[in-house]
Amino acid sequence: LPRGLLRPAEAGYARRVLHMDKLGRYSVAVMVWAPFQGTAVHDHAQLWCTELCYQGQLLVQDFLRVGEDPEQGLVHLERGANYTQPAGACEVIVPPQELHSLMNTSDDTAVTVHVYGGPMDSCHMYEQVEGTAYRPKRQGLCYHSDWAQGWDDWDWGAADRPLISTEGEPAEGEYFI
Repeated sequence: LPRGLLRPAEAGYARRVLHMDKLGRYSVAVMVWAPFQGTAVHDHAQLWCTELCYQGQLLVQDFLRVGEDPEQGLVHLERGANYTQPAGACEVIVPPQELHSLMNTSDDTAVTVHVYGGPMDSCHMYEQVEGTAYRPKRQGLCYHSDWAQGWDDWDWGAADRPLISTEGEPAEGEYFI
């Protein structure tokens, strides 16, 4: 991977677009995790996903949806498998079993490559309320725009630039897709 994709972000893990299929059939993102950065429990918006640990390792905690309380706006989740994903290992996510959290528990930077079955522009984050009760919240996702730095050796004639939209107000150094 080009070195420009391998830098961590200061606030949270870095999400950078590697490729967006122009027909929306799939997308490829590179995520960079500084030591002890991670995600909340989240889904994948009903998209299949393959996640490859390219460098370092991540702790993966799977979750299973076991019920819901529509009156309270809650879902009930139970912890599933918990395992370390080392460099070279892949995780395949197929809905409806698509809930997990990821965490770099090491002192080294970790890098993952994610191939999604479409543009991954939103998902649900799950905030634990009490016990197995979680409150889902739809969250728009964005990508860091510094992805092109360090691509001096990249053959731009052979690669498509990612699709960019201007919906909402992205944070500095980010854009929404």
